[in-house]
Amino acid sequence: MEKNRHTFCYVRLLTILTLLSGGYISYAQTDPIFTQYSTSVQSINPAYCGMWDKGSVQMLLKRYYVGVTDAPLNQSVSFYSPIKNENNGVGLNVINDLYGFARRLSLTGDYSYKVKLSINHFLRLGLKAGVLNFSNALNAYNLDPNNFPDVNFQEDVDIKYMATWGVGAFMYTNNYYISLSIPQIIKNSFAENRSNYSSLAELRYVYLTGGYVFKMPHDIVLKPSILIKAAKGAQLQFDLATNIIFLDKFWIGAMYRTNKTIAFIAQWVIKDQFKLGYAIDYSISGDIKSYQLGTHEIMLSYEFDPYKRTSYYSRQKYF
Repeated sequence: MEKNRHTFCYVRLLTILTLLSGGYISYAQTDPIFTQYSTSVQSINPAYCGMWDKGSVQMLLKRYYVGVTDAPLNQSVSFYSPIKNENNGVGLNVINDLYGFARRLSLTGDYSYKVKLSINHFLRLGLKAGVLNFSNALNAYNLDPNNFPDVNFQEDVDIKYMATWGVGAFMYTNNYYISLSIPQIIKNSFAENRSNYSSLAELRYVYLTGGYVFKMPHDIVLKPSILIKAAKGAQLQFDLATNIIFLDKFWIGAMYRTNKTIAFIAQWVIKDQFKLGYAIDYSISGDIKSYQLGTHEIMLSYEFDPYKRTSYYSRQKYF
């Protein structure tokens, strides 16, 4: 029993220290990637907002490493809608990240403009801008001063109203899409705090995503997709996913991420207005898989039709 207790304490402390180090803290300064990203692209690409004739409100909740105390939690509420001029779209994102005693809260607005490349090919260009607050109650970690005499835990961090600014492009047809974005271009300064927090804004990620829609017999749709996440000084990450859609109502899918994670996805469209989704990620690496019960994500969205338009994109939405 004593051995198990020490093992659990070690894992909890290792998790906290990982979050506070450059390995995970850089993640806190970029918008989180949800496993159901194919229906929440707006969080990383402002060009996505308004591309559909319908507007949408979406809520996402993601709990990492269930079973590990103080593991990260992502909460997100997003909104997007076309406006009266159908070439324009607007959006809003509120993202709250919690991990240990650290908190990152961001509020961003999005704008996009559509360029018609051909009769069936479109390109949307987007801008994202807003503010974020970051705080970390380091004194609350209660580390043993005999074993961890670290001065970096003696001063709380509280930084407010840092600027965020990003850009994106989204090219699409009836059957496929390609998305390229940098959701955070500005390099914020953290000089007023401990030097080890400067890594918060240094990793500015570039996201390249794409997917293709295959129409199959018996009202079945197959949609493979890929996401590539890259930054200078960070390991290149790939997400490879496939979703199968039945009768435009039921989605099931699987994903493999190159950081040794597998995921499974299920979504249900209710009365063409509501969508309920669930995803579970599970680490297959040997270090952490024995101490946690997976990462769980819940999504709920509501669609509305402000202008009663009846194009192809009002009837079908696979990305």
